[in-house]
Amino acid sequence: MRDNIAKIEYVTEKDIIKCGNLFTVNHYTNNIDWKYLASRCGILVTKRAYVKEKSGDEVIWRRRGKFCGTREQHLELSEKLGMPAKRYAKILKGVQYSAWIKGKEDLIRQLGFGFRGKRSQQKITLINKHLEVLRQYQKDSLHHLLPLALYFNKTPKEFKQLLGKGLWKQYCKNSFSRNKLISENIYNLYPGSAIGIILSTYGKSGNFEKSLRDSLAKAVTIPSSIYRYNHVEYSDSFLYSANILKQNKTMCKKDAVREYIYLFQDTKRMAIRLQEDFNPSWSLRTMQEKHEQFTRQIEGERYPDTFIKCLKEINPKEYPNDTYTAILLTTPMQIKLQGNSQRHCVASYVDYVIQGEYLVYNVVNNNTQETVSTIGIRRDVSINRGELGTTIQWKLSQHHGPCNSQVSEILKEFAWDLILELNNQVGDSKNENKK
Repeated sequence: MRDNIAKIEYVTEKDIIKCGNLFTVNHYTNNIDWKYLASRCGILVTKRAYVKEKSGDEVIWRRRGKFCGTREQHLELSEKLGMPAKRYAKILKGVQYSAWIKGKEDLIRQLGFGFRGKRSQQKITLINKHLEVLRQYQKDSLHHLLPLALYFNKTPKEFKQLLGKGLWKQYCKNSFSRNKLISENIYNLYPGSAIGIILSTYGKSGNFEKSLRDSLAKAVTIPSSIYRYNHVEYSDSFLYSANILKQNKTMCKKDAVREYIYLFQDTKRMAIRLQEDFNPSWSLRTMQEKHEQFTRQIEGERYPDTFIKCLKEINPKEYPNDTYTAILLTTPMQIKLQGNSQRHCVASYVDYVIQGEYLVYNVVNNNTQETVSTIGIRRDVSINRGELGTTIQWKLSQHHGPCNSQVSEILKEFAWDLILELNNQVGDSKNENKK
């Protein structure tokens, strides 16, 4: 049996583990179990496993919940490996430890762990790949810069030359955890290596060294709390948001960051549409003012502040009583602002008002001059059977307070009086036309 055991050896110069003639392992991996070995040996695991149990003299194979193959697959794998798969996996883990972890435990503890405290295959592979550079940083007592060395593989001298004196001092002042957050964020923006990230971000035709420096210069301006709560992007909008939060000393949670990103993006988009000037360095107050200004301009294109011609013959345009006054809204902008202030959808009826099919009245309190409700009145056309022609009447469509709340009985009676007056005016104008 021992003569058939597959040999496992670490080939240093090639940085691989050779598992006899079965397969090779060229990077550190966490999950070495029998399923991993089966996949490397070309055995496809397709069914749930059965557990061997003894019941007296009888052997029973019970089905397990865990997805790990059949008895035949276990036997086939053990025959290929020359030993039980569990034992082979333990030996392979030991050789792997000697190859990629032994002698580097200090760096693994600092840099080699990822999500939920597990060893990261990617990080351990990078530690082995960039080991010489990492040892140089340790020798120079630059332990807080180890994350940068891990991901970008540059010696202290090369990094100082790349960053320049000012930026180099900033990174030297940073703590280990902050440099780690920055490095990991740049590395994880896109799949692949850090070099691939920078090239894909700034273009393959550009100067790589300059592009890397630009990324690191932008990254150092963002507070650490943003890195902890957000997936950081080095776009103009994200950098603006980070700067605002930094100035206001606001908690850098996800919602706060996104709020200012959307403010920046919306203002810039509207400025381009309106062909207005846009300055990415505007203060928060100026940015908000410009956002409101551009919003009004765009709404003005859709809701112009011009008199609706078909409302010229509508009377009364104002209908007062002792307590309230109903004022006819005669421009699309007035109707839009009514909807904004009262928080309802009356602006969606603008097209019907322009067509002469709908009227919108703003009801204000005579004492406080505050809006108390909005009356929507629709045009009803019915055919007269007794005589040729049609009868035009106005009928109540809806009558609501702020946020579509219900109105009082007094306001309801006031609305009916207004509609009665409207229909009387229609009748009077019809009689005049007959004369």
